[in-house]
Amino acid sequence: MRILLADDDPVSRSLFGGLLRKSGFEVVAAPRGDVALALALDKDAPRLLILDWVMPGLTGPEVIQRLREQDPDTFRYTILLTLRHRAADLVAGLQAGADDYVRKPCDPRELVARVQVGQRMLALQEHLATTNRALERLASIDALTELRNRRSVLGGLEELSQRCAAAALPLGVAMLDIDHFKQVNDTWGHPVGDLVLRTVARRLAHHVREPDLVGRYGGEEFLVALGGVEGETLEAVGQRLLRAVREEPITLPACTLSITTSVGMACRLPGQALTVPALLKLADDEVYRAKRTGRDRVCVAGEPALATGPIDRAA
Repeated sequence: MRILLADDDPVSRSLFGGLLRKSGFEVVAAPRGDVALALALDKDAPRLLILDWVMPGLTGPEVIQRLREQDPDTFRYTILLTLRHRAADLVAGLQAGADDYVRKPCDPRELVARVQVGQRMLALQEHLATTNRALERLASIDALTELRNRRSVLGGLEELSQRCAAAALPLGVAMLDIDHFKQVNDTWGHPVGDLVLRTVARRLAHHVREPDLVGRYGGEEFLVALGGVEGETLEAVGQRLLRAVREEPITLPACTLSITTSVGMACRLPGQALTVPALLKLADDEVYRAKRTGRDRVCVAGEPALATGPIDRAA
């Protein structure tokens, strides 16, 4: 583990640094408070800091305060070294943000023990951060398809909508609904239906650009959000996704399934006052127009209808 040790007294730096190195720690030394601050703000800086209270440039408490102001999201464990023994001074140091303190002159065993406490606290914080990241991922990922879930993809679409509006770029959306999916479940069972969903999800994810969003919108329906895409390019993307899904049959021991989708697309041009829900409604209507006119096709809002008749929303 790496430790940042800041002390303007070279004898103290040498003594404490040697002690910590003998205990298995890597030490980065700084002779001034402002130098310590610069080192601590570095991307790969140690996150356990031992700071002398009185130093040129910045005092130890001032270094801690600046770190919390300039980089509040990084957890650091800070220990103050001080000759001050008054309770009021120690309280002031802790209120400045220090996590612990060691009085000079100190017992070497005490310093190492307090550093080990800090090491455990940092390990605990990292474990909590890792757990939180895993929980955040679980909250945003659809467990079956491993795509974004509905809440996550809609949230991403809102953010993309704001960025496109600010940059005067078009915003396209594609809704894809697996054709005859109910028939797959009814004939071959839900495990096969789940396999179809995972296969379609994987193919869609493989055929979207890095900035685009793709997620499971619900049931057998998927949503793709496309920034900066309009007109013929938008329809070309839809055709590419259509082909990606049906590019090869899904071969199972009991059957071979040829899967197709009905794709509905809509676009908001720069300057248009079209909300995300309204854009989704346009694309959703196009999905059912695609189903009504034969399925396995792309329909884009604004194009002439290809056929008329009742819409089978269960198909």
